[in-house]
Amino acid sequence: MVSKLYINLVPIVSGGGLQNAINFLLNLDLDKLNFNKTIVIIRNNAVLQKICNDNSYEYIVIDNTFFARLKYEIFFFMDKKSSMIFTLFGTKPIISWGSKTITGCAYSNLFYPKIDFWEYLSPLKKSIKRLKDFYRYQNVMSSDVIIFETELLTKKAVEEFSFSKEDSYTVKMSVSSIVKKGEKFIDFNIQKNRFNILYLGSAHPNKRQHLLPKIVKSMIEDGLNNFCFLLTMDEKNNYTKELLNSISKMHLESYIVNLGPVDNYKVANLIEQSDAIINIAKLESFSNNFVEAWQMERVLFVTDDEWAKDSCGDGAVYLDIYNHTSIALSIKNTMESKEFYSSTVKRGIAQLNSYPNPREKILQFVNIINNYSMVRRE
Repeated sequence: MVSKLYINLVPIVSGGGLQNAINFLLNLDLDKLNFNKTIVIIRNNAVLQKICNDNSYEYIVIDNTFFARLKYEIFFFMDKKSSMIFTLFGTKPIISWGSKTITGCAYSNLFYPKIDFWEYLSPLKKSIKRLKDFYRYQNVMSSDVIIFETELLTKKAVEEFSFSKEDSYTVKMSVSSIVKKGEKFIDFNIQKNRFNILYLGSAHPNKRQHLLPKIVKSMIEDGLNNFCFLLTMDEKNNYTKELLNSISKMHLESYIVNLGPVDNYKVANLIEQSDAIINIAKLESFSNNFVEAWQMERVLFVTDDEWAKDSCGDGAVYLDIYNHTSIALSIKNTMESKEFYSSTVKRGIAQLNSYPNPREKILQFVNIINNYSMVRRE
């Protein structure tokens, strides 16, 4: 039996990954782990450090520099063989020979090769991304145990990519324990007399925020004007700059407002001040947007595609992303029909009930870790 566990949170930086890391640490019960010693390894992140301190977790901080990360990836586990490394999301350390490895995989694009995930890049940059994806695929596949967020991805990995069925698990997403109704009001300067649709996500072409101006145009042409899309994009990002420039040229500043990145602990407050959440990404493994919308009892608009339908079931309004007129009609119907809005919210709550709560989710991770700690290597 392995006596020491390392919880590797180093690949996690921000966004949904950070939200999941926060939830993991807040709901982790060390007494349920069958190890003599458990050590958490994190980036230099004040939020995660505070949680570790508050819960008396032993932890190690890796500086947020390229060379510090590279040193960690190559050298840290060289003299720590016969331990276990649990990576919540991302890739396991480059050098981890002699240790048992359990890796959470959220790289959905690795399992949808027909989708050109990097189509927006130049040939050179696309080649670099594909090399990184090849490394990620090999890294994840070489893990002793792989944990996916959805049954769909687990099934694809096993049936289409020859992942071991015995060593591939599914731990479904839960809403974060810090996302809950009734938090103290925070003023985001949001107009209350209109239908506010929140796109909670970072600046990335996969999120397809760049399609919003054309969607807004279709909505205006359909007679809608009392609405606004709220974005949470970093204005320093080039993709954001291009989008904001497009919004300005089309004179849509009153219909699309960028609030900038939002602190994880303020997410619930922002959702509560919105009327709906939207996610029109090309591809996701899963999205916190789903469970957050259901938890906060808001309508969820999402891409009409296999990956979204598998996770959302009847708990969302699906949008044909290539038909802006259809999208406008779907949003219009939701805005104008209280009955449809209410029934959609109720279906979302029912869908959320099919997912684990925060403690149940972390306990599933713990059970997988404990069970594999007792498996002898061949």
